[in-house]
Amino acid sequence: MTVNAHAGIAYPTADAAFLAMIADWTCAGGYNSSAEVAAWFAARTDASLADEFITDRAPDAEPLDRDDIIAAFAKLRVMSDPSDAL
Repeated sequence: MTVNAHAGIAYPTADAAFLAMIADWTCAGGYNSSAEVAAWFAARTDASLADEFITDRAPDAEPLDRDDIIAAFAKLRVMSDPSDAL
């Protein structure tokens, strides 16, 4: 059985787990307020957010497809709450 997880939490789909990972990074694990995140999103494109995300990942982390990351940011941008992915 495949378990789709991020940060020790199981998600129903791989896409939901991936979005959770992106949302967690965006919110800095809860350190960024919703106002900070909204301003940050407004000032950047999905592609620039993806590039920042890729740069911040550990060098030994599993490689991710940049286009998938861009698509995840685009999904998060239109959600009222990241839990909408579930």
